[in-house]
Amino acid sequence: MNIILPNIIRNNIYNYVKKEYPKECCGLLIGKKRNDVLICKESINTKNIATNPYHFFEINSQEIINIQKISRKNKLHIIGHYHSHPNSELRSRPSQKDIESIFDKNLCWLIIGINGNAIELSAYFPIKYKENSYNLKKINII
Repeated sequence: MNIILPNIIRNNIYNYVKKEYPKECCGLLIGKKRNDVLICKESINTKNIATNPYHFFEINSQEIINIQKISRKNKLHIIGHYHSHPNSELRSRPSQKDIESIFDKNLCWLIIGINGNAIELSAYFPIKYKENSYNLKKINII
């Protein structure tokens, strides 16, 4: 599994991460899947509605539904989501909370570690490792 993430989309995400820092930011990745490749066509910044946005992220479910409807009109789908880890020792690696929060085994996870001006980006995809349990496996960003 790989994800194609054009520079213009990376820059949009990086700019949002910097704007929201030191809070966690989040958003959705829009595109399509062809064979084992996720092709990202757009990123949409969303509001982080978590009770503590400095340590967690949560995307409003109604916002997800609205974005899903618009994407389908353009024959695209939500292929993943992203969030930042500000000032975290994990940098762009998934936290235990991230792993426990896997709700859709078909969505890519893009995690952006940020510490001041240093930014690190990694992508993951859920893999089943036990009955009803998933982990996140690192995938290539092209």
